[in-house]
Amino acid sequence: MDADLVTRALSGEKAAFAEIVGQYQNKVFSVAKGVLGSREDALDVAQETFLRAYRKLPTLRGENLSAWLCRIATNIALDLLRKQKNQVLWEEFDFQPAPATENPDAVLLASEQSTALSRAVESLPPAYRSMIVLRHVAELSYQEIADQLELPLSQVKNRLLRARRSCGNNWPKTTGRCSNGMQGLSSSD
Repeated sequence: MDADLVTRALSGEKAAFAEIVGQYQNKVFSVAKGVLGSREDALDVAQETFLRAYRKLPTLRGENLSAWLCRIATNIALDLLRKQKNQVLWEEFDFQPAPATENPDAVLLASEQSTALSRAVESLPPAYRSMIVLRHVAELSYQEIADQLELPLSQVKNRLLRARRSCGNNWPKTTGRCSNGMQGLSSSD
């Protein structure tokens, strides 16, 4: 389906590129917000991502469209962070555990765990926080993260492990869902 959309967009069909934007805008925004922590900056990065993607679409050669867009968004966000050269405050990362039961105690516990995890991720250094976002929000593989950030695969694995350990007991033991509905945040990844 992505290949068809890309082909149609390359042939000048604007509706096809609009479909690409519609399909990936939430994911691109989530990645940008995860890296930057700022909703406003993330909106700007998302917009710039799709502008660059439109211009660079002819260079997409059999690559996963989703990963390509996330890489563009991450690079733009990291460039912005470098320009700002100060630590960006992390807005609460809204992690929602996998739906349990309608038991009020379970719902309260899940909410408390979500808040604790958000605080733990918020306290991570930007390098670790971006690893968590790329792995669990953008759902990139270790290799895709390594390629995107131009890091050795071993360093990506090491940073993710350290990030999870830094979250301590707040790291979920089972897979949950991020607020955008994507699978994520499993200690077994």
